[in-house]
Order: sequence, then C-alpha cells, then structure tokens
Amino acid sequence: MKRPRAGDVVEQLLSRTQPFQARGAQRAVRGRASLLHRTVPCGVSGLEIAVERGCHRASPGCSRPGRREVVRVEPRPRRSQRRRHPSSYADADRHRRSSAWFVATRPHSVTTIARRMEGTRMPSHRHGASASVLSSLSPTADESHRIADVVIGDLRLESGIVLPGATLRVEIFGRLAVDGRNAVLLLPGLSADTHAADRPGDRRSGWWSRALGPGRGIDTDRWCVVVVDALGGSHGSTAARSLGPDGRVWGGRFPRLTIRDLAAASERLADALRIERWAGALGLSFGGMQALELLVASDRVDRVAVVAAPAITDAEQIATNSLQIDVVRADPDYADGDYLASGARPRAGLALARRLGMLNYRGQGELHVRFGRTAERSDGEEFAVESHARKQAARFAETFDAHAFVTLVDAKNTHDIGRGRGGLAEALSAVDTPLLVIGIDSDRLFPVAQQREITRLAPSSVTGREPLVLESPHGHDSFLIAQEWMGDAIGAFLAGSTPRTSATRPAELSAV
Repeated sequence: MKRPRAGDVVEQLLSRTQPFQARGAQRAVRGRASLLHRTVPCGVSGLEIAVERGCHRASPGCSRPGRREVVRVEPRPRRSQRRRHPSSYADADRHRRSSAWFVATRPHSVTTIARRMEGTRMPSHRHGASASVLSSLSPTADESHRIADVVIGDLRLESGIVLPGATLRVEIFGRLAVDGRNAVLLLPGLSADTHAADRPGDRRSGWWSRALGPGRGIDTDRWCVVVVDALGGSHGSTAARSLGPDGRVWGGRFPRLTIRDLAAASERLADALRIERWAGALGLSFGGMQALELLVASDRVDRVAVVAAPAITDAEQIATNSLQIDVVRADPDYADGDYLASGARPRAGLALARRLGMLNYRGQGELHVRFGRTAERSDGEEFAVESHARKQAARFAETFDAHAFVTLVDAKNTHDIGRGRGGLAEALSAVDTPLLVIGIDSDRLFPVAQQREITRLAPSSVTGREPLVLESPHGHDSFLIAQEWMGDAIGAFLAGSTPRTSATRPAELSAV
C-alpha cells in the first residue's frame, strides 16, 4: 500500500476536525481549555497537527485576546526514534531547540495547522533541511510568501526569569535556497508589523514595499527575507496579551525585557527554522539595536546592516522614553497592565505618549513647512498640525497594544552593547563581521553622531570611519520615505558591494 504524503495527511485531518470548530469556539469563549489527542497512523515521522479554536488575532481590538483551544494530533514515534539520545548532537540544548513548532495562522481563524519537524540536526551536506522546514509553513496565495508563529521554546531572560513556550510571529518573503544560504533577518522599527512587502491580492501595501520585494533593491527573488515581530510586541509574538503558563493572560505580570532578550529570541528563531547562518541581519531603528547585539554576540550572521540606530541609549533618550512610559501608566484604564481583564483600553495615555514621540520622528522645521500656522477650523481654535498629531496618535492607539508599547520602550532604555563587555570600544573592536551603518542627517531621535560613533569604533565598517548618510528633511522616518534609496544601498551591501560613503539626497524625496 502506498504511504500517504504528509500534505495528504494534513488535508484529511483538517477535514475530520472541522465538526469540532463550533464546539471549540464555544469552549474558548467560556474560558475552558480542552486538549484532545488522536493518533495519526500515517507513518510520517514527527508530524503533529494542531487545530486552534476561537479568536487569537494579534490586534488589540480583539474582544477575546489570547483565548486558544488546541487539538493536537501526535503520532507515536518509531522504536528507533525513541532511542535517540542528545549525545548525538552538538549539545543537549541544541537537541531540544532543533524540534520546533511552526504555526501557519490566519487572523480570527478557527483552524491552525502546525507541523513539527523532529530529528537530528542535519549535517553540513544537507542544507536542504532548512528549505523543507520553511516549505512546511502553510503558504498563502503565493508560495513565496508565508505568515507563521514559530515557537522558540522556553527562553531564559537576562533577569533570570524563564519565559515558557515563547513564540515569534514572522512573515517570510521569498524562497529559501537549496543550500539555505540566502536567508535574511529583518528586524523592524518599534511600531511596525511584519508586513514589510506586498503580497498578491493584498489590499494593504507593505510598509517597506518599495525597498523589499521581487526586483526591488532587496530582491526577494534572490533573498528569503524573514521579518520578525519582536518578543513582547503588538503583532503576534508572545507578549502581555498572551496566555501565561497558568492559562491566564500575562497582563501586568509579563516580565521585563531587554534588547539582549529580544536578540536572543531572534537567535533561537534561527534554530527553530533550521537556518545555520543568516546571509544578513537588517535592523531599522529599534530593530537596529537588536541587530547590533547580534553583531557583537552572534557568530551566525554573515553581514549586518544598521539603519538609524545607536550603540547605546543615552541619558536624554532614556528620559524621553521614561516620560512616554509614565504617560501610558498614568492612564486609569491601564490598571497596572491588567486592563484586558476589564475590557478597558488605555487609548488616551497611549495616544498622548505617541504624540510625544512624534516630535522626534520628523525633521526640525518639517512640521512648519507642512502645516505652518494654518488653522484647521474656522474659529481658529485648532491648528492643522494639532489635528494631524491627534489623528495619527489616535490611529496608533487603536492598532497598538499599550502594554506592548511600555514593554518595548522600556527595553530601549536597557540598550548598551558595551555593558558587561568592557565598554563600547572594547565590544566593537572585536567585531569582524562586515557592517553597514546608515544615518540620516536630519534625525533627531537617533542623531547621525550616534551612527558615526559606531563606525569609528568598528573596524569591520564597510564605509570606513564614516557611516553612509542619507540627506533628507524628514528626520528619523526618512528610512520609511526614501525606500528605493534604502533598498538599493542595503541590497548592494548584501551582494558584497560597498555603497557610496558620501551623503546623498535621493531624487524620490523631492516629490514628497
């Protein structure tokens, strides 16, 4: 008898589990967990299917956040597999991390498929293992695009606390090469989600779609780009909105995170995806802090690009960050981070904190050029710039979780790649990984002097002692505006070329 393929088994199991959906959704609403087990007589090693009930959308607007009911279908391992021992791996911890969950998700879906690839770490001549793992993620309309929740396992934080069963939401653009050597890690800014590029049939354009995609500067026909939502973030990764080990939402009990914790989570992601090495790690703003940690602490990245980020959060930045955190916490609806239990949302505090941050996101004088003293209303009681700031902040407060904002902004305050490493100069002087540092001449959030500090201390800077500087009047957010310029510069760097070192003003900015 012909043995069924894994994909056939998945389809059969999904069709069998459909009648359980309504019942599972009701149980999720009532808050009662239910775990059912079925044996799969398919002979497929290490295949597990999980059917997830109820709503688990990452959006903070969801009325039933974090409520999950999972049906796991676990095949019995063969006798030969039961005798495997961690001694056959590099070490026992690597053995534990080599078996990871890959969960393809859809917002507000009652069905989730997970596949667990179990077994030994593949020898160097079988890099195709990485491709098989990534291809196991259920594709959307186009197989070159995937969205997944990847369980990286228990993560010990710098505080000593162990975060159990941590999961990272990723969005993957492009196909992994047979040798697995074209994987690129993209670490976004603090507020960005994982939807960086366009996908077929998508109504919403990716936030970096002119830099990233087929035929773009960062060409997804060549590179397999994995975009990660930071641990503790608002777009699907394990965070305060997730369920804790006791089955209750973490809320205010969620542990404090550092930039090094977030970088460690990204390191575990490579293990989970069976990616031996990243061809590149790209960090934008907040993500650049994590990329710098990988530069210093990881030996699994071929190239690192850092855009508009510092090597250390200075005193003024800490003061500003702390003010934003205090504003959110002062909102009565915040309830010490436990607002989810009451159904309240601290929108007012989060919106005001966002408005404070926006003052440093744009270039000095840009708001005056755009709005001047133009009145929004005929009575002159509200200026156009006020109206703009309120609308932008209100929109942010509707789509971003307040506790995630507090968690990530607080993590920024911990950023110092020289901490515990003999100082900044000592940490950077030991780096030999090719490094591209990009600054923006009008950046008030992370001034170009902070990027220059990195290049003057890092001997592996491909542009020498000066960073690559973008001339733009739009301040910190220019990396989201001059996308073609950014894509071309970073794409050339990934390909092994050295971008120009002189300050440049892209033609695309003249039309903004």
